[in-house]
Amino acid sequence: MNATRIVSTFHPPSAVVSSCKCRLSSTAEHLVVAKLNAIEVHTIESTGLKLACTLQIWGKVLSVKEVPITDSARSNVVVLLDQPEPELLFLSFSEREQNLKLDKQLSLSERSPSLRPAEFFTDILVDPSGQLGVVSCYQGKLKVLMLENGVYVKDVDISIPENSILSMALLSLPDETFALAILHVDNRRRLQLLARDLTGTDWDGIPDLSQDPSVVLHQTIISSEAFPYPEDDIPQLIYVPTPEGADDNDGILVVGGRKIIFYALNNIQAQRKVEQKRRKSAAMRQSGNENQIKEAIAKDKERQDRIRQAKGTVLWPFGAVTAVSSVGDDALKFLIGDSFGRLCLLSLATFDEHGLVLIPLGETSSPRTLTYIANQVVYLGSFKGDSQLLRIHNSPVSSSSINISRDIPTISTSGLVIRTEGTYLELLSSFKNIAPILDAVLVDLYDCGHRQVVTCSGGVDFQELASIAIWPVRDEYKDTLHTGIVVSTLEETHFLRFNSFSTLVLENSALNGFRRRHSYALQVGTSSYNNSSMIVQVTPRGVFLLDKFIQIDHWKPTGGADVVAASVNASQVLWRLQGASYLRFKVENKRFVQVVQTKLYFAQMQFLRNRSQHGPDTYPPWLPTEISCVSCIPMNESKYFSIQVAAAFWHTNQIKIYNIAPSGFTFQYETPQLPATVRSILFYNFGTTEKNGDNYKPYLLAGLANGTVVSFVWSGNQFTEMKLVALGSGPVELSPNKIGDGTRAVLAVADKTMDVSAAALLNSDDYPSTLILANANGLAIGRVKDLDKLHIQSIPLGLDNPIKITHVPALGVFGVVCTRTEPFRIGDAESTRSLFKLLDETTFKVLSEFSAKDNETVNMDVKGESRIFFCLGAYVYEPGESEPTRGKLIVLEAHKSGPDATLSPVTSAEINGCPYSLATTTGGLIAAAVLLYRLTIVENEPEPSAFSPYRNCLSGTTTTIVANVVARGDDCLVACDCIQSDPGSRLDIIARDYEPLWPLAVETYMLDRCSIATAFYHIGDLVSKLHYPQRRQYPGSEPTHLFCTSSGRIGVIVDVTDERLAAHLRTSGGVSHARYRAPKNTRPRPTFLELLLTSDPECDTRKVLEALQNMH
Repeated sequence: MNATRIVSTFHPPSAVVSSCKCRLSSTAEHLVVAKLNAIEVHTIESTGLKLACTLQIWGKVLSVKEVPITDSARSNVVVLLDQPEPELLFLSFSEREQNLKLDKQLSLSERSPSLRPAEFFTDILVDPSGQLGVVSCYQGKLKVLMLENGVYVKDVDISIPENSILSMALLSLPDETFALAILHVDNRRRLQLLARDLTGTDWDGIPDLSQDPSVVLHQTIISSEAFPYPEDDIPQLIYVPTPEGADDNDGILVVGGRKIIFYALNNIQAQRKVEQKRRKSAAMRQSGNENQIKEAIAKDKERQDRIRQAKGTVLWPFGAVTAVSSVGDDALKFLIGDSFGRLCLLSLATFDEHGLVLIPLGETSSPRTLTYIANQVVYLGSFKGDSQLLRIHNSPVSSSSINISRDIPTISTSGLVIRTEGTYLELLSSFKNIAPILDAVLVDLYDCGHRQVVTCSGGVDFQELASIAIWPVRDEYKDTLHTGIVVSTLEETHFLRFNSFSTLVLENSALNGFRRRHSYALQVGTSSYNNSSMIVQVTPRGVFLLDKFIQIDHWKPTGGADVVAASVNASQVLWRLQGASYLRFKVENKRFVQVVQTKLYFAQMQFLRNRSQHGPDTYPPWLPTEISCVSCIPMNESKYFSIQVAAAFWHTNQIKIYNIAPSGFTFQYETPQLPATVRSILFYNFGTTEKNGDNYKPYLLAGLANGTVVSFVWSGNQFTEMKLVALGSGPVELSPNKIGDGTRAVLAVADKTMDVSAAALLNSDDYPSTLILANANGLAIGRVKDLDKLHIQSIPLGLDNPIKITHVPALGVFGVVCTRTEPFRIGDAESTRSLFKLLDETTFKVLSEFSAKDNETVNMDVKGESRIFFCLGAYVYEPGESEPTRGKLIVLEAHKSGPDATLSPVTSAEINGCPYSLATTTGGLIAAAVLLYRLTIVENEPEPSAFSPYRNCLSGTTTTIVANVVARGDDCLVACDCIQSDPGSRLDIIARDYEPLWPLAVETYMLDRCSIATAFYHIGDLVSKLHYPQRRQYPGSEPTHLFCTSSGRIGVIVDVTDERLAAHLRTSGGVSHARYRAPKNTRPRPTFLELLLTSDPECDTRKVLEALQNMH
């Protein structure tokens, strides 16, 4: 059977690369968010952002910009795709279909041998009037776009003398012309700012750049003291247009260095003065007088090398600037964020009195993009953390402040830095991001067959509203608001009522009819009888009926039997007696009325004769009737009763469905045997209540004792599409719920992973549409804000950035290598320290920690069965080194006693070079530095042997070992596989590939077959980790690889049979899916001379000389 290898993504890239605010429709404003492979459109509403649509993109999205429509408040958008096949996508929004559509696709690819991709600045600039756009993708070349009414008209390629462009800004001049402000590194490695006029931008002209710098801005060199490393920390140019009616000129802000510098554009008088000097210089050059020519050349050179006086400067006391945004229509205020997430406001509103004023606002995620929404609300898109929606307050909202070094002067003649007290930022909402993924492991923490991905990088979001130790109740059935909650422990039941101060008050047990002492509640529900205020309480000792919290009826079992399971809906009460019958009651005339009493067996009587099909061959007489839970909750929540009940049995772990009839319960259907005991059952419809509607989605859900949730589609009164989801290790409680936008959902809680033992819906005056979550410490009342298909649990580590991770099931811990970089000012020396932490696999509590020396960066692997060893590889990076030359290998042994763990050093060794990777093999460890080093470990010996190198084999920067096969990848030329003949012996080379693959992640495939062909698959992303699952997930399927990328993508490589491969892919960008996924080569075709120089060195010298002569 033929199979096709496909690459599938189950967690798409979550990192944000760009964003903009615009009005795409006539009725609403929108926020457009660009991720690596998709464009998201969010409607801006008073309650926040609402996702309107998502457009998948074939290509690497780099930037998104607004394209205004002339004489209209609406806009379109343009998307720039990055190398290796840069493109422009012009998109418009369909109000009718509520989605984006592609209007124009423009390829920017160039194959000229003389062109190289732009090294520092690849972006698109769009004029605010929507007439002009400028694209930079290649060195020495720009593409000018002519736009009309928000759509593409034509484009022209123009040359630009500056090659190493760091940033550009499009200047709109008063006479409806344009100029480009250019920040670049010249051929003398100096940072230079200048402008060039864009000529011929009218409809009849051909756009071009002026040969001489524009007179609107003085050409100037920017001091290296303000921007010490411009090629590492890229500065940005920000155009500052002057508000209408102001006397000041427009200007340019240069941000991203140790200072923020403001240069004003020249007024008309200054421009004329510059033009006069140029005419005079040109006349002197053309005079024919040698002295005048030399003088003109000298003056022109002096003007080019001059450092101009800036109109204003202010010190920037923080790290590298990563995002800048203007504050709405106010062109004199800007938000600036640095790489450590420190957000500041830069104001030019009082420039005449105070100059540039910098106001720290607070700490956020590290921003990649900032977009001002409205009413002091800002969207922060992040590549390294969660994206956020923030509100800026006029006064501090918390006491935490951003520290500014006392060595930095905050007052100067041209600017002020305000030392604020407290933070002015309020977090309104957060958007999960797991990028960049630096390392990942596959683990099965609960031994349930479902593996989790634990990543080193950068679901449901719960917003806590109040904390207090769970059934909500109403005064009358049809009331929409709850007046209190019933809380039950293993010993007692309590009733807490909401008072007028938004708090819960414990009522005196003498004032309500709830059974309290030695009567924990199995079920509590409100009866719908005549819209009464009656409440049903089921306890092991009996069933009680309360009206206005006064007991009016009860039923108690006889013979000492206890009620072991119960379920209550609006009109029915179902409970199960220990070792006896099921009873179903209804409430009528304020009394319990028995309707059905019968015994249920795990198999029907005709099946009991063939016991091998159902359960064990022999069993005690009580076994067929013992159940673990029951449910009579109707599928349609608008109905007061149910005609079916579900029961789960202890020993077979099956759920059986019975119809309710006057004569008793009639068996209908049963599920397959489940992996563990069923502890909760829920019939639930995720769609509408209309049975014949397209959105009717009935399910049967079951929570198991091992922390797994099982779901079945209830189709035609049959169970189909069984799925399992692992949550934790404890019994799972199921509770119906609705998230913020009204989407129907179910909250499944496993106590080990979330520390929650019960949950229920709550709706009161002070806590509308909320959840109650209960644990051993109390109650939390809160709200589910968003819902993701993939559950993500974040464990913040502060400034400790995790870079490597491994899992040790024997100890129940994760080993994590972190690097700590203290926030520093741009241009100052960066201090980095590495840490190795042992984290508990369930609580993620730090159990033990090993700290490396300053400027030592650590790598890691693990080895051992009866004894657990962690091998750490450290390197020291000295200033001025192109790569580290000194390294160290450290072996630690881990011990765990109860909940605690310790690390103790075993051995260490100094090595030459950087230990790029570490791996385990039979009998020891292998470290890859300049050479491969081995460490032999014998479990019974107290200490391992010393590190020794393999003399016959050089190392690579990526090394993977599986079953004694060493897969080594070299960054330059070679990727090879070696096999270890014997532990401790030499390495024998079995395969080698001399192509320049430049591998970043290496993983073996299948050891029982040889690869006879090489396949490439372009995903437009940087793969940081590959995993081979080691076992098959489903019978008959081929093992797959899992991969993680720097943008937060998690995907799998899987073999799919041709019979199952039937999908038609549609998206935007690229001419076809096959072309986009094909291997990419950005190198242009070689010239004749290049082919000649790389030809056979044995070629006849005479023929070479003849060929060179013919070229001239």
